[in-house]
Formats: sequence, C-alpha cells, structure tokens
Amino acid sequence: MSELQMTPELFDFMMKKIGGPGIVRVEFFRNKIASLGNSSTTIGEVIKEAESEGWDSWFRALRFSELSKMLGTSDKGVARAGKRLTNNERDGLHKSILDFLRDNPWSSAKVIAKHVGMPSRNIGLQLKGLREKGMLKAQGEKAQMRYSLA
Repeated sequence: MSELQMTPELFDFMMKKIGGPGIVRVEFFRNKIASLGNSSTTIGEVIKEAESEGWDSWFRALRFSELSKMLGTSDKGVARAGKRLTNNERDGLHKSILDFLRDNPWSSAKVIAKHVGMPSRNIGLQLKGLREKGMLKAQGEKAQMRYSLA
C-alpha cells in the first residue's frame, strides 16, 4: 500500500478533525514548553530555542496566564474550584462552546473543554445546561458522547 500524499485538502481536513489551527498550535507549544519545563532549562534558554526555531514572537507575546494554563497550573481553575460561575462567566463560556461547535460539530466534551480552557471534568454541567435549553444535541453515551449545535 502506498503512503497517502499530504495534500492541502487532507491537511485542512486533519486540522479541522484535531480542532483547528488554534488548538494544534497551543498543543504543539504546550508540549514543547512542557518538555523544556521538565528539565533544568532556564527562561533565557527557552527564548534562545524559540528564536532559533522561529516561534520567539509568539512566545514573547504569551501571557503568564496562558503559560500557566499550558503547564497545567491555570490560576482560573484553582481560583474557581468549588465556586459557582457568575452569570457573565457562564454566558461567556456558553458562547465559546457554541462558537467552537459551529466550526467543529460532533466534538467530545474533552475537546470542547480544552478549547474553552476548562477542566474536562467540569464541562459536563455546562453542556447539560445547553442541551436542556435546546441549543445542543448529543450523540453517544457517557465518555463517548459527542455534541453538536441543535
């Protein structure tokens, strides 16, 4: 069997299936930064590596909150643990979920949670609320559940 040629159409399909360029970029840099973070690498060395690989402008524009999220120490998750979302926070989260599903129908809760920056164990209540309002439809059971706009 011959190897499948990477065409622009195939690349676009793969990007959409994975969650889009934004998620791919974040995952790539999260892995890159996490691998450096697990060593004795200094911030200066990370900047030098970023410069040599051409992602220094992205890294320099990175906010500490984003870096913290990439390393799994998001202050949002810690600060909000055990507390209710305000109406504005909930509405913003619902808008983010709906916007994401508009471009990525039939996504799992895990993928949705990653996109909106919420732990996957906490996204279920939001998805349930949107389903009850008739804004989402779901397919599958438990961990295999996939969501799309209604």
